[in-house]
Amino acid sequence: MRNVSRWLKSDKVLMRLVVLWPICALLFTAAWTTSYYLLPEGILRGKLAGQYIPVETPHVITTFLRILGVNLLAGCGLVTLANLCRVGDMSLGYQIVTFHAVLYGILLGTNSFGIPASARFAPSLTTVLNRSGAFEITAYIAVAAATRRLTIWRQRSWLDWHSEQVGSWRAWQLNRAEIAVIVGAVLLLAAANYREAVQMHQLLVKPL
Repeated sequence: MRNVSRWLKSDKVLMRLVVLWPICALLFTAAWTTSYYLLPEGILRGKLAGQYIPVETPHVITTFLRILGVNLLAGCGLVTLANLCRVGDMSLGYQIVTFHAVLYGILLGTNSFGIPASARFAPSLTTVLNRSGAFEITAYIAVAAATRRLTIWRQRSWLDWHSEQVGSWRAWQLNRAEIAVIVGAVLLLAAANYREAVQMHQLLVKPL
């Protein structure tokens, strides 16, 4: 565990990324499998704020832009802002993306999406590749890894609300590798969101 913690705090963004992604993947798989077999279908449907954001429009491109905007703000933006803080030695953005991974696993396992499928999804690689969620979370993970060094405040623990300033806005700087990872994350997110918009229209828009 000490090695994992050290790798997550590495100065090399690719090291942080290749360690954080498998952790999230394992948590996602565990949450998906557990919720599929143990939780009632639709248990979270209608209970998440994101399900009430109006992203559907009559056109694929405008639906895509709305989905992308929501994910950039509520996903990548939230992770970046969270990384301004650390709890102990762990960046808060890391904790946000692990929560996203677990939540998505539960959504799949219980078929709790705002637009539900005909049945809940059994754990399988085919389902992962045919849906956009895992790619969106991968983009969040990449942003979390790339912005990890932007910390300004540090809180000793969840039980100690005292925080201390450990950085400065003026000292913000991303290296080329971190910028490249962020650009790649945005491109991946855009591709996943466009496919999601197309799939959404195939379900909602009836041919004339």
